[in-house]
Amino acid sequence: MTSFSTVFVDGTPDAQIEEHANYIARLKNETDPAPYVVEIQTLLAASKHSEIYAKFAQDSVLLLESPEKEFEGAFNLLIAILKSAPPDSLPSLVQSFVKPLVNEPNDKYFAKQKVLSNLYNSLAPTSSLRYDVFLAIVDAAARHDEIDVILPELQHLEGWVHEWGVGVEKERELYLNLSEKLIAAEEK
Repeated sequence: MTSFSTVFVDGTPDAQIEEHANYIARLKNETDPAPYVVEIQTLLAASKHSEIYAKFAQDSVLLLESPEKEFEGAFNLLIAILKSAPPDSLPSLVQSFVKPLVNEPNDKYFAKQKVLSNLYNSLAPTSSLRYDVFLAIVDAAARHDEIDVILPELQHLEGWVHEWGVGVEKERELYLNLSEKLIAAEEK
């Protein structure tokens, strides 16, 4: 979690939105005029960016079908787009974004973990959203019997919890969650 990745995403926010919509339409095998693209263009024309962000976050499950060589880039573009959302909407967008990365079964575990790490590292060190993304990383690792990948990061956890500014209840939840996952992994 302490390593940093530089991700370059080019273009204006609206151009990024259109690029992402076109990519999703391709994944859905839509033909021109692609209904998905038309819907997003209509929302863009009406300046309904909040609806676009919500739709993209909800539809992030579609990106799991991306070819391996495009997987991380497709998700990184979506991360860049979602980070343009108003701060008060980010918690729900992040939850929608990480859900398929954790819950959807497919054989791209390490690519999904890379995307979750990219999201984590793209957030400010003091962002409380890092708490949610870290939990997603732990949950994904546990689901794929790869909990050992987070072990080296646990030494930083106390400092991170303070940086994230989460309350005692969330801190307790985090440690309980980790404890349960580690015990379950040891029993396997």
